[in-house]
Amino acid sequence: MESCAQCQAPVCISHLSLFKRLSKNQRAKVVNHVIRYTLKKGDVFLNEGDDLAQFIIISRGRFRAVRNSEEGKTKVVQYLKTGDFIGQESLFDKTEIPYTLEAMEPASVCTIPAATMHSLIQSEPEIGFAILSELSAKVNTLEKELATVHLESLEVRLMNLLQQLSQDYGVEEAEGTLLHNPMSQDDMAMRLGVSRESVNRKLKQLEKEERIALLPKKQIYIHKM
Repeated sequence: MESCAQCQAPVCISHLSLFKRLSKNQRAKVVNHVIRYTLKKGDVFLNEGDDLAQFIIISRGRFRAVRNSEEGKTKVVQYLKTGDFIGQESLFDKTEIPYTLEAMEPASVCTIPAATMHSLIQSEPEIGFAILSELSAKVNTLEKELATVHLESLEVRLMNLLQQLSQDYGVEEAEGTLLHNPMSQDDMAMRLGVSRESVNRKLKQLEKEERIALLPKKQIYIHKM
């Protein structure tokens, strides 16, 4: 744990997209209240059910949010990357985190107590507008995904998911994109609202059609069309 004054991170959270619309003075006010935590791969930052009394920004690395099902299985509910944030609910009411937040690689998070963030928004409304803008973009993306559940085929939805993942976890190459897929087939099935068997069959079909290539370690090569 360290303050911003002690931080040696190569990129400050003040330069992330969340705060890009703020003035230099407004960004400084936010940074002055930040506490930064450094984590190793596999470290848990918060456990499901913990009190969520802070605004949390992923300042470096990737995290997965997991929940345990009634059958005792671990399910990934979402992935978080540099620039993403959680804890906006804590700005309005006491709440608990609904999942366990686990680092997928060496990472860091920057936190601001909810009460402090609330005061900052009251004194600098632009900070609140910045958060609302990012939340609006998230909601818009979710609405589009929900709309495709009923309007698009599984093939289209699966390819859209792979393309979305490739933006954050893919490497562009001459003939396509090498996706280091963070999601298991169970994760993809839950995201798409279908069975794992359906996802498996569709991936094999796409491979047979030479639109993708299934590689070891969950890697997927997406061919240019």
